[in-house]
Amino acid sequence: MALPSSPAGAASGHNRLSWAAKRVCLWFNLMFPPFSSCYASGDSTQAWRQYQQNKLRFLTFCRDAAERRLAALNAAILTLEQQIARDQQGQSF
Repeated sequence: MALPSSPAGAASGHNRLSWAAKRVCLWFNLMFPPFSSCYASGDSTQAWRQYQQNKLRFLTFCRDAAERRLAALNAAILTLEQQIARDQQGQSF
């Protein structure tokens, strides 16, 4: 399966790196902080700011995934508690 040239809704033409390359840079920068070669500019302040923004996006994604899992667990627990309560009411008659 071929990957699309850019993700839906992404601005194209003015970015120096493709979206796949940016994802690799994000991973690389998280593993090896500001020593990445993904930033072509010599401005270390700008590179550090970009690193922080990428890390924030990654951590937000991780938090959102954890919240989805927690919501699913809470729903499963609530459903089981309701079923147990219903079954206990049915046996008490």
